[in-house]
Amino acid sequence: MATIPKKETIEAANAMRNETSTHLANAIRDKMPAEFRNDVSRCDGTLEGLRGFGDAVTSYDAYYTPFMKLLGRIAFVVVKNALFENPFAIFKKGILEYGESIEEIFIQMAEPHQYDKLDDLPEWHMLKEESTEIETAFYRINYQVYYKKSIRKREVKMAFLSENGVADLIDRIVQTMYQAATLDNYLIVMYMLGRKLVEGKMRSVYVDDANMDKFMGYIRGLSNDLSLPAGSNYTESGVINPTPISKQVVLISSWFEGTLDAESLAYAFHDDKVNFLQRKLVINKFSDIDFNRVKKLLSTKKGQTFKEFTKEELDFLDSIKVIDVSEDYFMLYTAEYEMTDFFNGEKLGWNYWLHDWEIIATSPFETAVAITSIDNSQGVNITINPTSVAISELNKVTPVTVTVSGGVGITKKADFFINSITGNYIPVWEEVSDNVINLRVLKPESGEYQAGTFNLGATVTLPNGTKKTSQIVVNVNATNV
Repeated sequence: MATIPKKETIEAANAMRNETSTHLANAIRDKMPAEFRNDVSRCDGTLEGLRGFGDAVTSYDAYYTPFMKLLGRIAFVVVKNALFENPFAIFKKGILEYGESIEEIFIQMAEPHQYDKLDDLPEWHMLKEESTEIETAFYRINYQVYYKKSIRKREVKMAFLSENGVADLIDRIVQTMYQAATLDNYLIVMYMLGRKLVEGKMRSVYVDDANMDKFMGYIRGLSNDLSLPAGSNYTESGVINPTPISKQVVLISSWFEGTLDAESLAYAFHDDKVNFLQRKLVINKFSDIDFNRVKKLLSTKKGQTFKEFTKEELDFLDSIKVIDVSEDYFMLYTAEYEMTDFFNGEKLGWNYWLHDWEIIATSPFETAVAITSIDNSQGVNITINPTSVAISELNKVTPVTVTVSGGVGITKKADFFINSITGNYIPVWEEVSDNVINLRVLKPESGEYQAGTFNLGATVTLPNGTKKTSQIVVNVNATNV
């Protein structure tokens, strides 16, 4: 089970950064060993009192070590709670209490049955089980980095020379590691999102932005579509899983957001201004992302290969104005987030390490769609392999594969269909994986088997709303009737 810090805890942690040195020193003193508390009195609010406290801490190693550990602990409280204030914090599911993986389960809808077929079925048919189609997705820790910060003893001594010195010292520990962790979490999610988009694993829709009123109206209609149960075009796995408008979150380009007022955007997403602003996340242009830093976040030993974006891909990504996703689309969990410390006697410094282990993924069962002002519908090709099929045996499996090529950001998952059936038999297929099926022909439910042909087709929906289709002819001439 994942947990998220309470809002009050986060606010209290952030308040520490604004406390005076006197307040922080006394807070640390109250948690120091009894020997220290007996030898060193509480700071009285004067600089002389603060300096005396600092001299006691830095002059005796038995006091210096626990002080620096407590200082790091305070810094970590601030860093840990700030984790839930990064740009993608709205999608954070929390900190895993145990384990290193998450399993997501999606149960497919039950199939309908006709009453008029009951007369043709045996009495025991009512006892026959109908298996539930269950799909699962596993998410494991796939992001592990650490950050390091060193504090020299001289810096600690100087912290007790000013009223805000101790707070500044904590901030020095916090800022370098917290800002880095926050930035890197944002960068790695943006990189993952960019790969999903250019590889067609998230559907993109082309809308002409020449007329902004029509553009906003289309966004409103698309938001409606995601909330309706009829389609499966907006989930990566193709399952039907509508997202209520109240559970949709809007990612919007910073430049596009700057051209619109909040009321217009709120109208497009069926909400008032106040509620909409809580479900809106402004993101950078993809071409502004520091991909050289992203490379450092991927582990080559774990097979995490960085894929460069081409100019064509970056142009496509930068043309995206809005991304509408389910609030559960991003699977962001923190597995380990802790600080460790060690005294470096050689450098007279204290080293702090921040360890950040995350699960960073997207759900194949949740809705997501991008709205782009570039139409990449041209040049898309669908190839069915084999190019022709001859079936000579009933119930014999024939593997069929579809390849979708061309066009940046085109959905690569095709939908299969069968039409133009001649003869008497039942053609069926079962999905093995994306764009791979096993095709079979069964005996007819009534009448005698007759040879014939049918068309097997595959289709993808293009960003401009049209469909690209390819078909092959399947000859059926079974001999084992």
